Amino acid sequence: MSNKRWENYAYTPDTTADRSFSVTREGLLENTIYTCNFIPNIGNDLSRLVYSIQGLVNRDFNPENGNTTMIYITSGATDGFWLDFCQSKENSVFRNMKRVDVNSIDEFFDIFRAQFEQCGYIVWDNNVPATSNAAITICALDGYIPVRQDSEGEKFLKDRGIEEKMSLVGMFTGEGTIPGSDTPSTQSTKCDTYIWLLENYMDRCSSKYLAYTVDGVSMVPDSIFYKMHTSNIVCIENHDFFIARRCYCFDLAPSKYEKVCDDPNQPIGTDYATLCKIFARRFKRANGEFGQLFGFPPWWLKYNTNTSFPDGTLTGEHDAVYNEWLFTEIVSCYNLAKEADAAHPASMSNGSFYYKYRFCRDNFKNNHVKQDIKFDPDVHYYTIYMGDYDSSAWLKHHTPRFFNDEMRGKISLMWGFNPNLSHRVPCVYEYIYDNLTEKDCICAGDSGAGYIMPSGLVANYPMRFMEECRPAENGDGRDKWAEYCREFYEFFDIDVTGFIINAWNPTIPEILELFSRFSKAGCLYNDANDFNVSTFDGVPFMAASPGFTDGIDFDFAYDKMFNKMPGNFSAFRTVCVSPTFISDCVERYEKFCAEKGKKVKYVDIYTLFDLIKQSGQASEVTL
Repeated sequence: MSNKRWENYAYTPDTTADRSFSVTREGLLENTIYTCNFIPNIGNDLSRLVYSIQGLVNRDFNPENGNTTMIYITSGATDGFWLDFCQSKENSVFRNMKRVDVNSIDEFFDIFRAQFEQCGYIVWDNNVPATSNAAITICALDGYIPVRQDSEGEKFLKDRGIEEKMSLVGMFTGEGTIPGSDTPSTQSTKCDTYIWLLENYMDRCSSKYLAYTVDGVSMVPDSIFYKMHTSNIVCIENHDFFIARRCYCFDLAPSKYEKVCDDPNQPIGTDYATLCKIFARRFKRANGEFGQLFGFPPWWLKYNTNTSFPDGTLTGEHDAVYNEWLFTEIVSCYNLAKEADAAHPASMSNGSFYYKYRFCRDNFKNNHVKQDIKFDPDVHYYTIYMGDYDSSAWLKHHTPRFFNDEMRGKISLMWGFNPNLSHRVPCVYEYIYDNLTEKDCICAGDSGAGYIMPSGLVANYPMRFMEECRPAENGDGRDKWAEYCREFYEFFDIDVTGFIINAWNPTIPEILELFSRFSKAGCLYNDANDFNVSTFDGVPFMAASPGFTDGIDFDFAYDKMFNKMPGNFSAFRTVCVSPTFISDCVERYEKFCAEKGKKVKYVDIYTLFDLIKQSGQASEVTL
């Protein structure tokens, strides 16, 4: 497909956002990448200054109008790899840019003094950590650099004569009315912050993108969250990208039935109600078109039973997976496809650099080759899905290692890369397609072009976790999802969906019909109770089970294959494992089954779907 079918608004203006603020280029070298090597040594408060300036400077990069300065931060394990790749392509917009090393925060300030002086700073309130997300949003629109109250970052700028442009300290009390309006307080300083931000800034933000990013709660030394062992995961590495995208930023608990650990005195359900107000406003502004939500409930820190305070008190009443699925149901109801930034790694530096990468090819050619195998009723056939790549951070982190694995190209592999991640890391997709072997095929991951729960698209369908239906005013979202997915599938030459996640919601015929429109070769899905092999309009569908991952349990896989799945076919899913791991598992598992008198054969996904059709074992589903 033509490159013109793909658009991430890196160079085409996002007309849904206020683009009036532009950072000055005064004092900056042209055709230059300033590479910052000092970030790991300066702490979160100072790092935040750098990421904020990075987002503002990189956003305006465009060789066609003479803006040719970029900032790149070398803080992660693969940052060097991706910078080299981005400059290696003959037609890359970064090809001939020179690099200038920046080795300290003082040196960085000296280089970008004019930018700091123009921007000034905004102070967020230690007592209301939600104001940190308000400050990011305001920075994206007006340029004010976010600093924490009484922090090293505030002192750094104040000592250098940088002007305070705005302060959120003491602004939100959880009483009376929302500042500057007649709207009654939510009785929560946290939610008052987001309602104030909604009323005053949401309509200036992009309607195409939203950012769920953990607030400043773990950056405040007096906070109990600061003392938790996971408090170092603050996700500020993502802020440059959220600023570049002009995102409305928030952090709210998805449950409407329990106390919120970081705001326990708010009325039950206030976080949830505020979340829905944000999503509803975005939906209305976008006229119901699908948007992209960057981020994920910060399960490593709060809102669930997987984390606890230093005294052992749990931070929520449900586990992280429950909250993941609940949150995904909610976003799906409002036509948002999630990019699931999650811990390990939760953060991805240089997003504002990567999204400016322009593809150096006009089209992408995937592999759709199947083996010429005749169905044998005495053989059980299976395949393995390589996931989970519904996060740019995971894709950036794992791809260089796994694509250089010695077994890649020797065993058939189905890689589940969510194609809408290309809006953030187009360079990774270029690298992937540059390096495909005939044994690799790319499929879409969870659950299509991006991570949704398809039940959340179906009008009048009560969902398991929300315990309610999609809002009636949002209509039915299936046509919009099919349209959103189809362009990504066509552009990246994808025709398989490797893992439709619908949690504990049944995979009803309406969902099979929906995916049959754009995932023409077939789909795998998760369903704890449905192990049927079926087709809809000739498109095969089959449940995929866990079973091939670290700590592999062959007995578990064997039970799924021979006692749960009817007929001769199975599929298993993995999470971030290497080709060598898959090759070793396949060899050992087939020996394991042979010792039990069973014939099993590992095949690629296209061969599996072909064998299903040959066998006649699939039941045809209709509406």
